[in-house]
Amino acid sequence: MNGPSISRRCLPLGALALAMLLASDALAVQLFSRVATARILSGNVTLTDDGVSGFAPGPVGSTGLVEADGADILPETPMIDSGAITDHDLPIGVLGVSAGFDAISNGPTDNRIFDPGGSASATWFDDVTVTSSTLPVGTPVTVRFVVDLAFTASVESSLSLATATADCTSTAAGVQGIAPADNRYFDSLELGLVIQNGLFLPPYQAEYTISTTVGSTFSFGFACDVASYGTVFPTGPVNNRVENTASGWSALGVAIGGEVVGADAQLASGFIGGPFPAVSAAGAAAAAAAVPINAYVPEPSFGIGIAAGGLVVAGLRRVAGRRLRA
Repeated sequence: MNGPSISRRCLPLGALALAMLLASDALAVQLFSRVATARILSGNVTLTDDGVSGFAPGPVGSTGLVEADGADILPETPMIDSGAITDHDLPIGVLGVSAGFDAISNGPTDNRIFDPGGSASATWFDDVTVTSSTLPVGTPVTVRFVVDLAFTASVESSLSLATATADCTSTAAGVQGIAPADNRYFDSLELGLVIQNGLFLPPYQAEYTISTTVGSTFSFGFACDVASYGTVFPTGPVNNRVENTASGWSALGVAIGGEVVGADAQLASGFIGGPFPAVSAAGAAAAAAAVPINAYVPEPSFGIGIAAGGLVVAGLRRVAGRRLRA
């Protein structure tokens, strides 16, 4: 049996959603959206899936872990699982997304091609107001945004058919300070290609500034996406089938802060209903703490352990994005 190209599934939506904000100057867009999807396909047929998507009711919450379980697949019960989750706590400026899968083909009686995968996206739209008790309305100021990242990603496949991806993007007042093409991780065994840039390289931090005035309200947006997916099927002659395996995950946590530079002014978040998260509260430790629970099945408990460089999982081809700063 010849293997197919990896079908593109569970694609993240955060960067796309934020691109819509970049194209618009409209205010009053204050919400947090999240998508967590786990799915197992065979060709064009969805065998099992689980997902949560929509708008979060407040600035703190989680989708909870969603899982597509191979035990639901009939007539056989292949050993395949995938999962995803999103978490956010915006008053302290942190959010996280995680997705992963683990799979083995199910021959010799079941020769189907299985395509498991998971994805998670989080998008924060806000209206941010510059306030001051001493400076007159209209005073020019510079606003600075800082983002710290912690992440972990890996893919493994006996057929070289597995992919892990992640990206982040941010805009403020129509300025795209963090672009997804320049701040992403992409590892495809099928293509033999690894891309790692921007936030996903040391020092795992990015910042940008905008010019505005005291009393003004401007749009702010931040989004991050992760996805991990692969393909398995038996190979070899009918009387000597070889079972193939694939596994992978992609997970990240970010800590976001903003401040008015060198002036007696503050930032207020419309969505949070209080102060915008401070730059002083962001940092490596806050980002590492924001990495969600492991959506990879079975559990290697990678979470913060791998992000901090403190856990080794045997048989993994690559562990990327280790955070070594405490």
